[in-house]
Amino acid sequence: MPGLHSRLCYRPGHPRFPDNSPSDAMNWSATSKPAALESWTANEVRERWIALHSPDQKNPFASTPENLAGGRDEYNKYCAVCHGLDGSGRSRLGADFYPPVAHLTGDTQDMTDGEIYFVIVNGVALSAMPAFGERHNSEQIWKMVLWVRHLPNLTTDERKEMERETYE
Repeated sequence: MPGLHSRLCYRPGHPRFPDNSPSDAMNWSATSKPAALESWTANEVRERWIALHSPDQKNPFASTPENLAGGRDEYNKYCAVCHGLDGSGRSRLGADFYPPVAHLTGDTQDMTDGEIYFVIVNGVALSAMPAFGERHNSEQIWKMVLWVRHLPNLTTDERKEMERETYE
């Protein structure tokens, strides 16, 4: 059975890659969308994995201006490049991701604090979500969770400041 290199380096007519091989049917492009059943299955497995392994914990930090500022700083440095300054999922990279980057102002808000914390710490395999647990302490991560919770409630002044930061 061909290995990963074989699947990624298919060349028609090459002796190691016979025509009509299973890799012909696969589109590994980040712009391709999987079938509905594949999407549903992947989402269910991911959501159950997060729910089963995340801590059943509320954020130990209060939503004070100081804590929000700390969370915003960390978020802006490490998260906004993919999720957008406002959590909209509009990447600063101008690139397509599949699976798509989470819109932090949408369904993510239905997750518990512990689930959001778990995802930030561990990342999500086979997506573009990296793990931050090895290089950030729990206080930094919990403050990022505070900021993620705050994103749907951004004030007009906060949005104006974000626009200024975008064009600096």
